Amino acid sequence: MIVILLLVVAAFVRNSIFSDDLRLWGDVVEKSPARARPHYQLGYHYDNKEQYDEAMREYQTALRLGLNPGFDRAHTNLGNIYGRQGRFDEAIREFETVLQLNPRDSPAYVNLGIIYVKQGRAGEAIRAFHAALEADPKNAVALYSLGNAYQEQGRPAEAMSAYQDALRINPDNAEARNNLGFLYGAQGRFTEAIQEFQEAIKIQPESAESYNNLGIVLAQQGHFGEAISAFQQALARGPDSAEVHKNIGIAYSYQGRLEDAVREFQTALRIDPGHAGARAQLEKASRMLHDRKNIK
Repeated sequence: MIVILLLVVAAFVRNSIFSDDLRLWGDVVEKSPARARPHYQLGYHYDNKEQYDEAMREYQTALRLGLNPGFDRAHTNLGNIYGRQGRFDEAIREFETVLQLNPRDSPAYVNLGIIYVKQGRAGEAIRAFHAALEADPKNAVALYSLGNAYQEQGRPAEAMSAYQDALRINPDNAEARNNLGFLYGAQGRFTEAIQEFQEAIKIQPESAESYNNLGIVLAQQGHFGEAISAFQQALARGPDSAEVHKNIGIAYSYQGRLEDAVREFQTALRIDPGHAGARAQLEKASRMLHDRKNIK
């Protein structure tokens, strides 16, 4: 009976460890501290839980212990963490290490290009994205990222082409649809812009950005009632957006609903006191409201 009880207790302890990946790999690392792979796995689970300092420590330990050089995900994951932290030079070093191990690693070129964009090095980013596409012509993320880099450089025609190519490969990229819709709107191609924003909303129904973009294009066409409905949908998903409050305020102004407009501009400034657009619109609407009351 005692032996059976001990076995039951041991099984319970082991099951409790396996119920939590962090505890599992922490247990493996504790028992085999000189093995590289458990440190990587523990880092991976810390990474998923956004415990980045702990993740970096484990990835670095795995690499120091001689993680298989062909197993480049530790370098990739380290680079991504460095990128999130704004440590761009260190991120670049990790992605370049991946490319030294595998010069045809398309995602590594994409990661490198994204860091270049963040540094304002759009030309180098474009070269990196083209290298990614040479390695894998169907890399939709590379095409989407290329479109962003072209947009940074003020090259809308090339950006549109890249977004369109990305969407042919992955039609469910809501961000690409949003960006393409924005470019259509800037060209006055409102029907196509609306179509892209509506598709983006189907893909991501909780996207405040897509509803806001849709509202802007509808307002540009003078459809202020529909624009207000779109902005209200955006606020339902992101009530703390000063930009959306400003946009709905402008739409109210065009409808002559100046009290409602003033309220929205004031709300925008409570959220973001430095929002110059909202302040200018508030002053304009307040003057119009004052003039209206004086006329009466």
